Amino acid sequence: MHGMTAADLVISDVTLSELARIIRDPKKDAYVKTARFDWLSAFASGFTVVQVSPAIAHHAAEYTFEHRDPCDRHILATAQVLGLPLVTLDSPLTECARLVGVSVLW
Repeated sequence: MHGMTAADLVISDVTLSELARIIRDPKKDAYVKTARFDWLSAFASGFTVVQVSPAIAHHAAEYTFEHRDPCDRHILATAQVLGLPLVTLDSPLTECARLVGVSVLW
């Protein structure tokens, strides 16, 4: 990853939705030192945020495996459609990624 810029790092738009929900948790307030919107905006500025496309929506809906989090299906479909590796520590998501040929970093 040496020499990468923020434009090289991609996240799904649903990642921002998940983060917005997570940082509303009072237990997380200690980590978010600024207003939540400002923190989320600063976070997003470090990535290219990819919006759902018909191809991403189609892939996410067509997966035949079950996964507890529909947002993870969207994140996985984004990686698959764009041909990008997935960065995750989520074991179930890692297994699903392998089923559809998406490499996992981390």
